[in-house]
Amino acid sequence: MRVFGYGSLVVPGAEPFELAGWRRTWGVAMDNSVAIPGYKVYEDPSTGERPPVFVAFLDLVPDEASSVRGTLLEAPDVAALDRRERNYKRTPLLTDVVGYVGTPEARKRYTTAIREEKLVITLEYLQKVPWPETEPLPGPVRTLRRVDL
Repeated sequence: MRVFGYGSLVVPGAEPFELAGWRRTWGVAMDNSVAIPGYKVYEDPSTGERPPVFVAFLDLVPDEASSVRGTLLEAPDVAALDRRERNYKRTPLLTDVVGYVGTPEARKRYTTAIREEKLVITLEYLQKVPWPETEPLPGPVRTLRRVDL
């Protein structure tokens, strides 16, 4: 199975691919105040405290007028990818290509975070998934340390 990577799944050296009919946007968030075994949280590196914020991630949405550049990966262990991408649902994009799009729950967390002004983007994530400087970010960028649980 081939997987389209458009964010953190973009792998250097993987086959470049442009996916028509979709757009990359901010639209998924995790609640950093909830610790889920086997997942992750983010801490302030200077204090070790876990701030009560929602951490934003990129999403993929249908848009006939757009396309997204990314990479294609061979995914021998799709179950492991499904666990890793817990804010997303594996979705057929083309006949032989799947991708991960935000779940309704993850998109609701994003909307809640915007409304409550608690949305942040980690500097580490933004460095992995460059965003055009001409397009605004949905929230402030913070230096937070990822801690896998």
